[in-house]
Amino acid sequence: MKIKNIVILAFVVLGFVACEEEEEPATFSQTQIFDIDNGVFNTNTYIEVADAHSGKKISRADVGNNYGFGYSYVLPDSLIGKDIAVNIDGWVRSGDLSSNCEFVVSASSKDSILLWQGCGVKNIMKAVNQWSNLNTVIIIPSTLTTKPNIKITLLAHNIDAKSFFDVDDLKVTFYEPTQP
Repeated sequence: MKIKNIVILAFVVLGFVACEEEEEPATFSQTQIFDIDNGVFNTNTYIEVADAHSGKKISRADVGNNYGFGYSYVLPDSLIGKDIAVNIDGWVRSGDLSSNCEFVVSASSKDSILLWQGCGVKNIMKAVNQWSNLNTVIIIPSTLTTKPNIKITLLAHNIDAKSFFDVDDLKVTFYEPTQP
């Protein structure tokens, strides 16, 4: 009797497994969320302010330090030779609307910089010292990701340092874009 029950149970389980739908293979996607209260690098630029976009801390690049918030990500070997999209969604502000500030995405291999692309923020800031949303995607083409140990670096860059450049509540998503 016990063997009969085991056989019946095995067929029931097999029936459930056989009826499961196959999932489509997912493309690579990784999201990092930074609220500046949780540091990454250039933590010396983190300051506490009463008017952060959220929380109490922001990253500030200014006359004393042209580079603010920074994050580096080493591309896994499984993504060598593939296009990589970097979605940047965060909040920025400056004390001077004519300041030459940008959020930079770079790709490097060993000591060679393969890409240095800035997302200027002048066109999104509407008022001095007012938080504005930066939301952009930069594609790192497969021609640049062909080498092992590619490092993708993101950082706030206050080029002229005429005023401050603040970053807060940053969300960065690395993903493999789907092909049309």
